[in-house]
Amino acid sequence: MDNETKRSRTEKTLKQKVAFAQLELNRLKSMEKSEQKKVETRLKIILGAEVAKAMNCGIEQVDKELVMGILLSASE
Repeated sequence: MDNETKRSRTEKTLKQKVAFAQLELNRLKSMEKSEQKKVETRLKIILGAEVAKAMNCGIEQVDKELVMGILLSASE
């Protein structure tokens, strides 16, 4: 084999390694985003349960308009 062929194979191999590394990075970023979304959803569920608990009622009976009014007036 001449040097040109070896160089071509090496470049191809390096490009393949870079492409594979990029795919792996994208996969890991996607997994991280999915995990963050799960955590955020769990926190929202817990917050809703805490609101229902503070109002002494079930989550189905929470008056959302009342809660929003209280939150908006408290933030002013």
